Amino acid sequence: MRDGRSIVFCQFPDVFDDQPGRNDAPGRITGVGLKMLDTAAQPVSSVTGEGIFGAFAGERIGQPVDRAAMFWRPKAALEQIGPLLCIEDPDAISLARYDNVPGQPVSVAMKTMDDWTSIVTGVHSLTPAMWREIMRNANAHLYLDAPGEDFDRPDVIEATSDFIMVISGRDGERKLTLPEPGKLIPLDGGPDSPELSRQHNLRLRAGVPRLFRIES
Repeated sequence: MRDGRSIVFCQFPDVFDDQPGRNDAPGRITGVGLKMLDTAAQPVSSVTGEGIFGAFAGERIGQPVDRAAMFWRPKAALEQIGPLLCIEDPDAISLARYDNVPGQPVSVAMKTMDDWTSIVTGVHSLTPAMWREIMRNANAHLYLDAPGEDFDRPDVIEATSDFIMVISGRDGERKLTLPEPGKLIPLDGGPDSPELSRQHNLRLRAGVPRLFRIES
């Protein structure tokens, strides 16, 4: 792992099992103090508005877990689940707290180490906008503006220094921002964007790839 990077730990394989392992290995791996709560609840949380999630204060993340799809538990739909993973670390920033657990323990947190950042989430379904803030905080380059909120229709980017492929999750004009100024030369017969610029306005169709060569 290179210095300055962020790692997001999304739950753990045994968190929602009936008899999860009780050990401190996850805490050692994540660098964040963790605790398994011997309680059952739906893992829905409210964003605190602290840290990188400041713009999302009050939003709810996570959703009721429907286990009806598990063929070995056909009558388990929308039951409460537990134990639950929570964060107990005075040096971590609280990003979200459980709504339905006494004391509202921390369900999502981040902690900055000497040369990397750990983000731990005990709930699922962070929004695309929240993921973008996580990426922005890790100094990742964000190519497209105005991301959609539908995980079934994602935006897809494949990029090198010389080529870029863009698949938009919806129809319409999108703003593409390059790391450095460049011209977009289409390789798929579509309209080009010949200006030498970091920002390019592209009219895209949902699910249809556009492939460009980047010229500086």
